Amino acid sequence: MEQLIINIIRLLAPYLREMAKKTDSPIDDMIVNIICSLVEQKK
Repeated sequence: MEQLIINIIRLLAPYLREMAKKTDSPIDDMIVNIICSLVEQKK
């Protein structure tokens, strides 16, 4: 189950990064970057 969630986040990471850039919210950007980096470390 955890692996499935990690794979989904990995697939969505580029899309989430684009969305975070569009919102112009540094907090959103930071959260997305933290989530993405955590997922990338788990590889």
